[in-house]
Amino acid sequence: MSKFCSNCGKEIAEGATFCGECGAAVQADTDSAPQASQPVPYRGKKKMWLALLLTFLLGPIGLLYANVKHALILVVATVVVSFLTAGAGGLAGWVASMVLAYKDVNEYNNEG
Repeated sequence: MSKFCSNCGKEIAEGATFCGECGAAVQADTDSAPQASQPVPYRGKKKMWLALLLTFLLGPIGLLYANVKHALILVVATVVVSFLTAGAGGLAGWVASMVLAYKDVNEYNNEG
C-alpha cells in the first residue's frame, strides 16, 4: 500500500518518517491502530433521603444537593416573594424546594 505526502503529494517510501521530496513529517497511519474508547466516569446515584432532609432543614438552600440551577432560581424567587408577601412566601419556597428536590434526584438517578 503506497503512502503519499500530505504536503507535496509525492509517494513516500515504506517506513519513512519524513517525505524525501519536501521533508514534511509523515502522519501516522490511523487506520491500523485501534482507537481506545474513553472510559465513562462513574456517576454515583444521589440519595433521595439526603436531598429531602437538606431541603426540609434548609429550604431552597438545601436544594443545592439536588440541582444547583434550580436551587439558585428558587432562592431568589423565595426571597422576592417573601419580601412582597411579608414573609408568607417563605413557606411556599420551602414546600417548592422539597418537591423540586424529589423531582431532580429522580431525574438524575434515572439518567443513564
